[in-house]
Amino acid sequence: MCGGAAAAKVPAMDSIPLTIHLLLELDGSEVRGRAVAGEGTERPFSGRLGLIAAVDALIDAAQALPVPDPEPAA
Repeated sequence: MCGGAAAAKVPAMDSIPLTIHLLLELDGSEVRGRAVAGEGTERPFSGRLGLIAAVDALIDAAQALPVPDPEPAA
């Protein structure tokens, strides 16, 4: 009998809603602009990899914010 590795217990993760607006400037195949999170945090970028890095930075910043207490059930 082949036994696989024991499954790791992963704690439940709460989802974080995050809206990101992209303001793009296209020049031929080049792209640059700004990625702006809903709360106003802004990350300028240049190139496709810069776009990915800007979105990643906004995600990291959102995850670092304190999670608000859920509203009590009525």
